[in-house]
Amino acid sequence: MLIVLAAQTPGWPRHSFSQRRFGRVLCGVGSRTRWRNDASAVLSIYLVAIAVQCLHFSEEYVTAFRERSPRLFGDDWSDARFVTFNMLWLATFVLAGLGVYRRVQLAYLVVLFLALSLPGAARLRAKDSTASVSK
Repeated sequence: MLIVLAAQTPGWPRHSFSQRRFGRVLCGVGSRTRWRNDASAVLSIYLVAIAVQCLHFSEEYVTAFRERSPRLFGDDWSDARFVTFNMLWLATFVLAGLGVYRRVQLAYLVVLFLALSLPGAARLRAKDSTASVSK
C-alpha cells in the first residue's frame, strides 16, 4: 500500500517519507498536492499483486485449504463454491485494474482492499499451517 501511495505523491522519492507524512497523504490532511490519478504508476504493481493472488488461490486449492477455511466460520463449502468465490474476487480485482486504467477513482478502493488483504491472508495462512503441523 505504501508503494501505491508513494507512486501517487509528486516528488517521490526526493522527499523523505516519514510516518507523519504517510499519515497526511493517507488522510489528505495538510497536503499541498492533489491526488494524481496516475494509472501507469499503480498498474504494474497491481497486476503483480493479482498474479500473486492467483498463485495464492491455486495453492489454497491444491493444499485442500478450501475444505478447512470454511470450517473456521462453521460452514462447509463444495469445490465449486470455493472456486466461484475466488473467481468472483479475481474478476473484481481485474475490473478494478481496468477502472484504474480508465482513471475511475472508485477503483482504488478495490486496489487498496487487495493491498491490505494480501499481508493478512499470508499471516492467516501461516497460522493455519503451523496449527496443522502441531496437531
